[in-house]
Amino acid sequence: MLFDCAIIGGGPAGLSAGLVLERARRNVILFDNNKPRNAITQESHGFITRDGIKPTKFRQIAHKEISKYPSVEHKNTEVLSVIKNKMTFELVTSMGEKYQSKTIIISTGLKDILPSIANISDFFGKSLFHCPFCDGWELKDKPLVVIVDEQKRGFHFTQIVYNWSKDLVVCTNGKIVHSTEQKELLHSKGIKIIELKIKNLIGQNGQIEQLVFENGDHIEKRWFCANTMDPII
Repeated sequence: MLFDCAIIGGGPAGLSAGLVLERARRNVILFDNNKPRNAITQESHGFITRDGIKPTKFRQIAHKEISKYPSVEHKNTEVLSVIKNKMTFELVTSMGEKYQSKTIIISTGLKDILPSIANISDFFGKSLFHCPFCDGWELKDKPLVVIVDEQKRGFHFTQIVYNWSKDLVVCTNGKIVHSTEQKELLHSKGIKIIELKIKNLIGQNGQIEQLVFENGDHIEKRWFCANTMDPII
């Protein structure tokens, strides 16, 4: 069967595209490997009428709404390659299946690449957060540690977090992230910068109690943010 559109990615963007195309009476195939970026997220925010909803519940509602229309076929598998032919695209899945489509929509979103810190994944989504727009409201006015070890976005990320809390300590995990001018600006705002390499995080049940540096110094009892976003493709 030749599909009108193949959608790669079954998150909010892919599901929304599927709903619109279904209502336009297009034959659509939607690929979802069921590995959503927000799987670790306790609540999703920013969706009008669904603010604070659990990601799994959001997907359940979306699939229920889409199921009212018969023209979308769902495949719980991963697309490994897309080949452009003269008039169509050929998609090959991890199961070796091949599908033909006139058009494609890539809605794979972003992938979080965590800083290189021992056991950091144990706290991600519980007391270590990556998106101020998602979790900043819940952390407003709290003392925060901002972990930024990437020069391109580190300063900008700190500026964004400053909107929710003025009580910040910036840790660069042993890297030189800021220019002299950027350091002076952050210091003028009362923001401390620590350029020591981080050894590990200590805590229980996903809650960070200490951030420990390689020289033995540590920071206690603060909430944490980290700049982790990178494109998945």
